[in-house]
Amino acid sequence: MRGVSGIHCGLNAVEFSTDELGTLPHNLDEYELMPYTGFNDRNGREIYEGDIILTTSGVKTVVFSDDIGCFEATDTTGARGLYGYVVNDGVAVISNIYETPDLVRKQFAPVHEE
Repeated sequence: MRGVSGIHCGLNAVEFSTDELGTLPHNLDEYELMPYTGFNDRNGREIYEGDIILTTSGVKTVVFSDDIGCFEATDTTGARGLYGYVVNDGVAVISNIYETPDLVRKQFAPVHEE
C-alpha cells in the first residue's frame, strides 16, 4: 500500500507520495484505491474500506454503505456501523479483500448442515 499524492481524473492517472520516480503519473486503472475510514484498530493500524477485521462477534469485512453514508462491518448475518465495533470491540485488522480473497469467500460461504 502506498500513499497517494494526487489523482488526475482527466488523465486517468495517479501519483504516489512515496514513488521512487517522483511524481510521474501512473495509470489509475492499474491500482485499487482504498478509502481510509478515519478509524484505527486496537494496534494503531489504519482501517480502510476492503479490510478484513476481527471483532468479538467474528470476522467482518469493511464496506462503505451508500444507503446510509458510512462505513460498516458486514458478514452473512448483516451489517452494523463500523464505529460501534471500533469503540466497543477493539477490532483488529487481519487482512484485506485484495491480499486474501479466499478469506472473504469463506466468510460469506453458505453454511451446509449435515
